[in-house]
Order: sequence, then structure tokens, then C-alpha cells
Amino acid sequence: MNPRTQKAAALAIAASLVAGGIAWDILHRQSARSGPVATEVPSLKSISVPQSDPQATGLRSEIKEILNSSTPARKRIELLRDTAIDLSEPEINALLGEVSAVPNSDADQAAHVEYLHEICHLLRKIPAARERLSRVLAGIAADSGRQMIVRDYAIQHLRQLWALAKEEPELRQGIRKSFEELVHADAAVTGPALLSLHVLGGSAKSKGGEISDAQIQPLVAEILAKKPDTPGIPAAIAAVRITGDRHLTDLSPRLREIAADSSIHALVRMAAVSVISADEPSSLAFLATIDRNDPRVDEAVRIALRKAP
Repeated sequence: MNPRTQKAAALAIAASLVAGGIAWDILHRQSARSGPVATEVPSLKSISVPQSDPQATGLRSEIKEILNSSTPARKRIELLRDTAIDLSEPEINALLGEVSAVPNSDADQAAHVEYLHEICHLLRKIPAARERLSRVLAGIAADSGRQMIVRDYAIQHLRQLWALAKEEPELRQGIRKSFEELVHADAAVTGPALLSLHVLGGSAKSKGGEISDAQIQPLVAEILAKKPDTPGIPAAIAAVRITGDRHLTDLSPRLREIAADSSIHALVRMAAVSVISADEPSSLAFLATIDRNDPRVDEAVRIALRKAP
């Protein structure tokens, strides 16, 4: 992806986060609760998986057809959806190889992502495959050479695996640790990883999930302390929204600085205005004083003031 395309993609993601208030409902599907966990746990180190071979022994005919690249994409997906979960070890390993494989540059990205989604959906139902699948997905999410849509799907499936692993505390801890590491990886995955930590085992409104306010606040503060470049805008918006959702009042002064700083991207400032206006009535007087030369920020402030009681 060239720099211009990367910039456009980052801004498109950021705009969608502001307009949609970040799709919390999608992220809040996890409702499981868990007790305290150790703070020092290993992350899910990526594993090398042999490239899948349709001619390998121990594969049933439908798995061979799925693995055969000449099988039409729609047929492969239909076969995956009809595949039972009683897979043999060779079949599990073959499908893991498909997940880890890097597609050809001329491959249909949309079809490839749907194909990977269906494989992950199948493998995560198999307890014996979850740990290996988690490590493959963690490696994909951390790989800056992958398409962002594939990395994002890897993060989504890691969240879903965490929700399924109710009786697998070590796997849950490894997934959590990997999300913490991804927050400090390249900017493309910082926001999705931070959001994942935010919602593990709970929701923004219920609080009390896997990650406490005290644990997530330093990560949020670290992101808010920086003036984001274009790739970092989605992460900055996510940090602003989490600050509001969790009522991290220690970070309120920084939100005001962001809202008032005309050198910060308008999308980040708009998110800050939204959170500040929901905070307390006294904040409205402050919003009326900030630089509103950018029409997007001006509109955000106008909306906030119109909602005032």
C-alpha cells in the first residue's frame, strides 16, 4: 500500500470512528467475566506453520477440495461452512497453514478475507486447535507487511477466541498480553488492540471486565500524550472515546488541551469535544471558547451546545 493510500485509509477509518462513535456494539459482544490474572504472562508468540498441501495424507476429500486453489472461491467457502468439527490433526494443521499463508498480490482480497474468516470460524470451535490458531493470529496481527483488513480480522478473531476460552486461563492471559504488545506496535493496529483490551470480558458501560481502569489508563494516556500523525489518528480517537466511556477523569485536562489545539487533526478534536460535552455542564462554557476555525470542529461544538440542558 503506497503512502497516499495509507493516508486515505487511515483518515477513512478515523472518520468512520467519529461518525459512528466507534462501533462499540460490535466490540461488546463479549460478556464473560473473569477474576484477577497475573500481570506477567507470556504473549502468544507466533509459530511457523507448514504450507498446506492438498495432497497430504490424512485429509478427507472435502478438505482437499478446500485446499485446492483451483476450487472456485465460493465453493471453498461453502465447503468450509459445511465441514464438521471432528477434524484430524493433519486437517487442523493444513487449515492453519491456509490462515498463515500470505496470498498472492493479485489475489481477490475480499474473497481471501472471507475465506480466512470461515477457516477461523471453524477452527475456533475446536478446543484442540485454539492455542495454535491464537498464535497464528497474533503473528498476523503483528505483521506490518500484511493487508490491514487481514490484520484487523486477526484481532477480531483473537477477541472471539478469548471469549470462548472460559476454561483456558493461560490462553486468555496470552491473548491479553498480545493485545498489550500490539498497542505498542505500528500505528495501524494500536487502536484495534486498545479497543480489544477495553472490552475484554465486559463492556464500556458495565465496566469491571478483564482490564481495570487502572490498567488501561496508562495505555490511553500514552496515546493521548502524543500529537498523532495521520496513521495514528484512529488510535487517538479510540483513546479519547475510551477516556469518556470509562470516565477517566485524570485525563480530562488532556482532552481539553486536544479540543483546543488547532494543530491537532479535526477528527481527534471532534471526538474530544463529544466526550467533554457529555462530561459535565461546566464544560460547555469551555467549549465555547476554543478555536473553531475548522468547520468540522465548529459543527461539533455547535451540536454539543445545542444539546445543553
